[in-house]
Amino acid sequence: MERARKEPSPEMLAPVAGALESSLPDLTVAAAEQLRERGRSAGTGGERLRNSFLLAA
Repeated sequence: MERARKEPSPEMLAPVAGALESSLPDLTVAAAEQLRERGRSAGTGGERLRNSFLLAA
């Protein structure tokens, strides 16, 4: 997951969220917000940004 070599399932993400003292929906929203911000600051193209959001979801 950490190196983007595996797309985590909700079953894998739930323990990660718990370890971060967060909920799975909160973790997903935070990841999407970070990806959106990175896309803005890097001037990423639409297709690449869309793919990042798919990964976050």
